[in-house]
Amino acid sequence: MHHMRRGGILLGLAMLATMITVAPAAADPPVEFTQTDTFEDLNPCDPPNTHQVTITFNVKLHEHEKNTVLIVDSWATTDTGFEGPGHETTVLTEDNQLTTFNFVQANPATGEKYTVKGNIKIVQGEVQVDSFTFNCVKDL
Repeated sequence: MHHMRRGGILLGLAMLATMITVAPAAADPPVEFTQTDTFEDLNPCDPPNTHQVTITFNVKLHEHEKNTVLIVDSWATTDTGFEGPGHETTVLTEDNQLTTFNFVQANPATGEKYTVKGNIKIVQGEVQVDSFTFNCVKDL
């Protein structure tokens, strides 16, 4: 199950990163677009059960010389009643990528909350730092 939840979140992040190839010229303002992804993921407050997660990503993509910055603010909902914001920042250089992300989901009906946080650092195609937490907090 760990791979499913991690895969779902990272799949969404990877899909956004692939859009970097359409980055604007250095003098242009950031490109802004919205993307929505829906996937099945582990419910961290009710394992091993899953729930359907829908995330709408509001993306700002900016290229300056040989660097690209991707800033993503998002809102997610689940079919089990969780909802909440997320934020991701990715910086790409010629050989490196650094991504940080933080999502917080709360369920007003149950008082439960969960967080998804992580850092990914890729240097010359090799993952050097890959931290990922997926935690449920009961009894808000």
